[in-house]
Amino acid sequence: MNLTSISAALCTLALAFPAPCQRGVRALTNAGNAHADATLSPSGSWVAFKTDQAGVPALGIVHTTAPNSEAVLQSGVGLTRFVWAPDSSGLYYQDGSAVYYTRTQGGTPRLVGTLTGLAPILHDIDSAGTLLIGTRSPKVGDYSVFTFPTSGATAAVDIVQTTGYFLSSVAIDPSGKKIAYTSQASGFPHLPIDVRMVDVDGKNDVSLTGGPIPNTAVSFSLPRDLVWADAGQTLLFTAIDPASFTWQVARVTTASPLPQALTGGPGFHADTGVSKDRSTVVYRAITAHNYQVAGVCPAIGGGRVLLEPELDWNFTGKPSTDSTGFRVAFAGYLVGSMPGTRAEIQLIELDREIKVAPLPRLGASVTLELPVALNEQGTLFLSTGLLHPDPTKGPTLIPIPGLVYKVALNPAVLIPVLAGVGDGKGPLSLNATVPNDPALNGFTVYLQGLRVKSSSPLSGDLTRYVELQFFQ
Repeated sequence: MNLTSISAALCTLALAFPAPCQRGVRALTNAGNAHADATLSPSGSWVAFKTDQAGVPALGIVHTTAPNSEAVLQSGVGLTRFVWAPDSSGLYYQDGSAVYYTRTQGGTPRLVGTLTGLAPILHDIDSAGTLLIGTRSPKVGDYSVFTFPTSGATAAVDIVQTTGYFLSSVAIDPSGKKIAYTSQASGFPHLPIDVRMVDVDGKNDVSLTGGPIPNTAVSFSLPRDLVWADAGQTLLFTAIDPASFTWQVARVTTASPLPQALTGGPGFHADTGVSKDRSTVVYRAITAHNYQVAGVCPAIGGGRVLLEPELDWNFTGKPSTDSTGFRVAFAGYLVGSMPGTRAEIQLIELDREIKVAPLPRLGASVTLELPVALNEQGTLFLSTGLLHPDPTKGPTLIPIPGLVYKVALNPAVLIPVLAGVGDGKGPLSLNATVPNDPALNGFTVYLQGLRVKSSSPLSGDLTRYVELQFFQ
């Protein structure tokens, strides 16, 4: 069947049958209050968020499966930062200089302790749940990174202390031994930023980027949102890409201090987060159609899955994911909503997504995977273009009867690159080498999978599409 006949067949089917149900975004809250900073528990069972109670800042929570479960755990005029306990049993939160622990069931919070100094800020917690990490100013002009035991047995201890350098974006690695942070000379907002690493006891404080990253047109600059991709070796962050002058996800390693891109323009990728198993990066992204959505990709780089690219969102905080990257939550409301619309907590569940990894560099090998069930027939298609989710702005997405989701790839250029039947042992996969052609640098192609049941060829699904951008 040639490309023209494929396109004609898809359109004929779309006109002959009603559209199937869609994968989608599920609102978990509907109280009408403002919601911000949605943060999934590691277990994926709960989302914590900032809201208000009678005009007072509050820490809220909602279950990801139980309906109408939105509740306020605690409130306080100085309530700001919060972090999940690694076992998802509760949250540590900050109310002014005081740090408390509250269980997911609510009740009287436990005072962990009070932080001294100016402007203390909680940033992270270790994987054992024994140590909180943050920043503060012991006095005007001085800045520090501190550790604080969750038991409250001892006071916070400054492990890094500086004068004249603002410290922020603190993250502890999965081993609990290494802490990353950013350091920037205070006084001016756009001075070069150094990405640094220190042992949890304050020893071996070194730069991961070979010193402050200069704000030039040849290097990533202004790094923020540090997250560890592994145990003390690879650090991910958001920074300005010199090629597109947009926010992108980059990484440095202890072996390579030069920042390397994991995403590329022209659309931005910002507000970087990572799953607790360090397999999946989550971020706020913009689609090829200029819609703002949540997105995910492998932590080692590769294909980017945009969640749900038919919708355009205003975000109130970063997107978040759970331990394995199965669920993604964010606070937001749709662009074009009625004036006065408040952000609600939104949840998206991933569904056997295509995986392409590692980062597709020219001349290097990549692996394409299409998850399929036993005896399920799968085909992975490639195209150089997308259909538009808005029918007023171009050829729109094409539904196929019996299949969940729609054709998102431009069927005028549709190439099958992988096909097979599931054997129950794993995904269909293909190892391929990216042509070493400089013309491909920065070029993006799109992948979408089709899965049908062997016993019922018109029963199955189309996957979400994947953006695959090539890098030098």
